[in-house]
Amino acid sequence: MWLVQLHYAPRGLLLRYIATPITFFGIAALVISGIHYTMDVLIAYWLTTHVFWGYHQIFELPRNLRESAPFSKVWWFWICHWFEMDVPAGAIKNEWNLPIGPMWLKKAVSRLDKKLQ
Repeated sequence: MWLVQLHYAPRGLLLRYIATPITFFGIAALVISGIHYTMDVLIAYWLTTHVFWGYHQIFELPRNLRESAPFSKVWWFWICHWFEMDVPAGAIKNEWNLPIGPMWLKKAVSRLDKKLQ
């Protein structure tokens, strides 16, 4: 969740700055509680961040450069490429939408979306 907030949330959103200390406090609490060994947590953090940033490095490249990218030689690259084939080229507009709920809440989310753009 923390990586998604850092990557997709607007810079002015307060939630982005609240989530960072909570995330690292949670990691520390997990290690201190003794449920997991420190090495387990470090490996999980390393693996998660590398998969997240690897995925975003691949798909933030323009489509014409993807086939010659270094990741194109990895077996799972083409599976990911197939899943992302229908996504339009370029940056996708970051919009918030509330499909169900009371009308006043939909309007509040719409105003928040306009403010954060």
